[in-house]
Amino acid sequence: MNLNLGSGVHPAPGWVNIDRNRLDDWQVDVVASVLELPFADNVADRAYFGHVLEHLSYDGDALVAIREAYRVLKPGGELGVVGPALDLAIETKQPDWLLDAIRANPDPNDTSGLGHQWTATVLNTWNLVLTVFHNAVVVPVTDICRDTGWPNTADASWQVAILASKP
Repeated sequence: MNLNLGSGVHPAPGWVNIDRNRLDDWQVDVVASVLELPFADNVADRAYFGHVLEHLSYDGDALVAIREAYRVLKPGGELGVVGPALDLAIETKQPDWLLDAIRANPDPNDTSGLGHQWTATVLNTWNLVLTVFHNAVVVPVTDICRDTGWPNTADASWQVAILASKP
């Protein structure tokens, strides 16, 4: 079983698409929070977060979500993470509107979860995943998109990609 965690408007064919919301145009298979997955331990072959973690608090909910992914993965199961990276966006000279979109814009009154809670960079996203998956590695985003078996379809140069596995 492959889990697309926080799938939102980006469902992945052949994956179990999980989101806490099911809006009219969202193809969600399981309505659940990534903080409390409704699956037994050690059942998933792959778990994927695509532009999800930066919407959760860095030292709180994002860690909980990664621990939940670890819990449901089988030994040898793989984690894939893709998200924005401000440092890569600056390095590749992205337009100001994209830089602004990547930066944190937490609103304490926003319960939608759509705002970025922290400004992701390659290093802080990698360190976050390393907290739980000690073998996490940063890879080119092309290693985790299009025809690689992962749900990510974009290979934008401003994205960080991380792969890890459960021992």
